[in-house]
Amino acid sequence: ARELQDSAARKAYLRKEKMPLFKVLGRMYRPMRESPGVILASIGYALTNGALPLLGVLVTYLLVSLLSSPGVNPKTMVLAAGGYGLVYALCGAASQLLLHRSYTWFTRNRLLQLRRTHSKMMKMDYGLYESAAFMDDMETAFWSFSGNNDGYEGTMHKVFELGGTLVSAVLLGGLLSWQSPLIGLAGVSFVLLSYLSQAHVGAYKHKRREELGRLVRRLSMIQKEAADFRAGKPVPP
Repeated sequence: ARELQDSAARKAYLRKEKMPLFKVLGRMYRPMRESPGVILASIGYALTNGALPLLGVLVTYLLVSLLSSPGVNPKTMVLAAGGYGLVYALCGAASQLLLHRSYTWFTRNRLLQLRRTHSKMMKMDYGLYESAAFMDDMETAFWSFSGNNDGYEGTMHKVFELGGTLVSAVLLGGLLSWQSPLIGLAGVSFVLLSYLSQAHVGAYKHKRREELGRLVRRLSMIQKEAADFRAGKPVPP
């Protein structure tokens, strides 16, 4: 515990090497590779959810084509709109069903990781709990398991939903590029700029991770003391 009072020694102990992004994601999704049901759900979600934007574009093209055709009649229009609505509703319902049925798997995996972390804490040197700097690092670690939409589980949700976004981008990008290569080039440029800006923001937040963890832990202590009636002062009537 005394050795870990030093910031450099503590960082070397907790984070021996800086892992690249894809290696981190590979470790996070190692349990998914052992669950065929979740893999199939992710593929099904990507296909059904990714097709929704394209269906929204094609229905306009279909209805305009029918209206401009010489032999159009109301029955044909109703059948075309009804068929489109049925396909759209089925894809939307299937994608949401696959998405929300997978939530329990993500939550269970997060809780298993949290249990492993608690098991390691029970074996730590007791003197570490007297180190404010070390507890700041622990606050950062536990923030990763703090909720369904943040940290560890939140990242898994986002990567799971990324499949639908990629399928949509490929389908719509191919359609737009077929109409005009300049539109496709503009779309690729926008994606690259968005990625670079998000990477810059992520790096900025990561550099201030320790400061943020320290402030969060102190705020939690202040809130705990403020809610403790034993610290209150009697007020005479």
